[in-house]
Amino acid sequence: MADTGRIHMVLESFQSIAQVDQNVSLTDHVIHDIIVQDEIVADDYDVWGLSRYDYEVETPRKNKINENFEDFNSEHMNRKTFDTQEAAYEFYNRYALLNGFRTCKYNEHKIMATGAIFRGQFVYNKQGFKKLDDKRLNGNKKGRRDLRTGCEAMMHVTLSKKLGMWIVDKFQDVHNHPLTTIPSKVIKYRSHSKYHRSNVCKSLVADLNIEGLKPSQITKVVNAIKPSEEADMIEVVLNDRLGKKVKVKCNEDDTIGDLKKLVAAQTGTRADKIRIQKWYNTYKDHITLKDYEIHDGMGLELYYN
Repeated sequence: MADTGRIHMVLESFQSIAQVDQNVSLTDHVIHDIIVQDEIVADDYDVWGLSRYDYEVETPRKNKINENFEDFNSEHMNRKTFDTQEAAYEFYNRYALLNGFRTCKYNEHKIMATGAIFRGQFVYNKQGFKKLDDKRLNGNKKGRRDLRTGCEAMMHVTLSKKLGMWIVDKFQDVHNHPLTTIPSKVIKYRSHSKYHRSNVCKSLVADLNIEGLKPSQITKVVNAIKPSEEADMIEVVLNDRLGKKVKVKCNEDDTIGDLKKLVAAQTGTRADKIRIQKWYNTYKDHITLKDYEIHDGMGLELYYN
């Protein structure tokens, strides 16, 4: 559980918020009502009728997912394998980050006898449409504005008993909405936030829920105390032959291929037409910035093929 003093301090600072409903809990239908908000965190905690902090354990990632997403399509994804379901989600979430949309875990199938998960589905967080209950249909309750688009982009994974690995058996990459091309905006999406998915945040949400705060109040508390997502990022400055500078914020674990995609989003060109080098040394797409010892504020040379 989170530190008691911290919880009381947070609660005191939010006493001015509307009176707390002691009967409120993070139930499934409440989650679906508020999932449309960009910064919402409560949807991580009770989507399938079971609080995730009860069964989800945060473990170090064994293999870094440093994929070059150029020419990424359904054929490329066919039968792709992952060691764990979480590794599969991180891969899809990373793909979403580089392509300007956000994700969520939509559905899971479990073995009835053991409760073990054997199938999962990851989707764009505004997929489908809001389900209206009787209160909303009768006009007795004012509903939230429906921001969902019915987007069908998704990735479906299933655990193979034979291989003992998670296999992608369905991948769809067709969007019916504009994709965000500004990296500084994409990184702020909730699904790309490291803090919202950390055990520290989950513990805080659990404690605030026990104290009786509503989901909207919990969201305000978490967003007020979370660290800046850009604290873990570095800024790379790329100079082209015309003297124009392109500044890009990225992570040290990003590959050069990832960096090219971020540059392409800012310059309006294609990533495969970009060449990045330093002192006549051309950087390769599959190598990470950390391996090349690229640090914050470092300048690189940008060329267009």
